[in-house]
Amino acid sequence: MKRSTEKQHQKSGGGDSHQLRDHLANLKEVARAALSENGEDPDHWIMAGSEEGGKIRFFCGSPPFSLTDEPDSPLLSNSLSANIGLALRLTVERGESESMVCASFGFLGNLLCEESFDSEDFPAGYVMKTQLRRRDQPIQAMRVAMQEMVRLGWAAGSQLSVISYPSGTGHKSQGVLRVRSDGGLAMQHFEGDMTLGQLSEAMGSTAAKAKLVRMRQTAKNCGGCGRCCHDPDIPLTYFDVGSVATHRFADLYDHNPAAALARASEMLAFPKPTNSLLSAPRLYFRKRDSTSGANSPCIFLDGRGLCGVYTGRPLLCRLYHCADPSIAVENLYKSAFYTLEWLGRVIESGLLHPARPITLPALLELPLVKLASPYALQKVAEEVANPK
Repeated sequence: MKRSTEKQHQKSGGGDSHQLRDHLANLKEVARAALSENGEDPDHWIMAGSEEGGKIRFFCGSPPFSLTDEPDSPLLSNSLSANIGLALRLTVERGESESMVCASFGFLGNLLCEESFDSEDFPAGYVMKTQLRRRDQPIQAMRVAMQEMVRLGWAAGSQLSVISYPSGTGHKSQGVLRVRSDGGLAMQHFEGDMTLGQLSEAMGSTAAKAKLVRMRQTAKNCGGCGRCCHDPDIPLTYFDVGSVATHRFADLYDHNPAAALARASEMLAFPKPTNSLLSAPRLYFRKRDSTSGANSPCIFLDGRGLCGVYTGRPLLCRLYHCADPSIAVENLYKSAFYTLEWLGRVIESGLLHPARPITLPALLELPLVKLASPYALQKVAEEVANPK
C-alpha cells in the first residue's frame, strides 16, 4: 500500500505536505546511512532540506574546514587536507529526481546549497562534476547521488589536489597585490598557504597606493570619508557579532558571554529572512535609523567619521577598499567572505556543532584555498601567470 501511494504521488506531481516532509526525512536518513557505511561521522557533514509547492530540495556537503578536533571521518579528513570540497544537491519534482554532485578545489558548497551558481563556477581542472537525472523513487536517487559523492571524493584527492601556485620569492618580498597602470588593484603573487588575514593586510597596504574610486576628496589615502559605511544592505557574518561583542562589550563578555553577544547582535545586526535551505536569516549592518538602508550611517560610525569598533570591526570592513579591484581580486575576497557568511548561517541553523566557538581572528588564519570558490582561484592563477 505504501509503495502504491508513492507512485500515485509521483504521477500526480504533488501530494500533501505530510508526504513531502516524510520524503525529506527519509532522504536525510539515507544520506546519513550512506556516510556511516563509508566510515564517516554524519554529524561532521552539513545536511539541509526543504519542501514547498510539491518540490523537495536537499543538500549534503562538507564544511570548508574542520570544525572538530579529531574528525572520525576518513573521507572528510582526506578531502579537507587536500583543500577539496564535496557537495551534492538533489531536487525532486513531479516524480523526477535531478542531482548535481561535485568535488572541487576551493569551496562550492554554499553555491550548491543556495542554488546561486552558473556554468563559470565549475572551471575545468578545478571541479569534478556529475549530473544525474532519474525517474525512480527519490530514496534510490539519493543513494546513487551519495555513492557518487563518495566516489568523487576519493578520486579528487589525487586529481584536483595537484593544483598549485608558484612560490616565487615569497609574498612578503614580492607583494600579494600590485597597482595596475590605471590605478586599480591586481593579484601579483599567490601561495597555497596564503591566509585570509594576509589578503586583508595586503588590501589595506596596497589600496593606500592605488587610485580610489569613491572618495569625496582627491587624496589617494583613505581619509575616513565613511561613504562605504552608508551603503545599503551591507552583509555581515554571524562571526562578526562575536567580534564586536568581545571588543565593544569586553567587560560584560568576560563574565556573561551570552549577554554580550545579545547586546552586540541587537546593536549591530539587522536580520532578513531568505528563501534558503537554512533557517537562520541573513544579517546586515544595522544603521543609525534602525534599518539596513541607504543614506543612514552604520551605528558604530562616530561624529568624526571614524569606526567605533575598529579593532573588532566585521570581516567585510577588513576586506573592502575603495580601489578598483580586478576580477581576480574581487572574486577572491568576495567568495571567501560569502563562504563564511554561509557557514555562520549553517551553524546558527543548528546544522553543525563546532567543538569550540569560532572567532574572527581564527578565521583570518585560514588559507584562502579553503574558502575561495574554484572560479576565484582559477582567475587568481590566470592573473598571476599573465600580468597585464
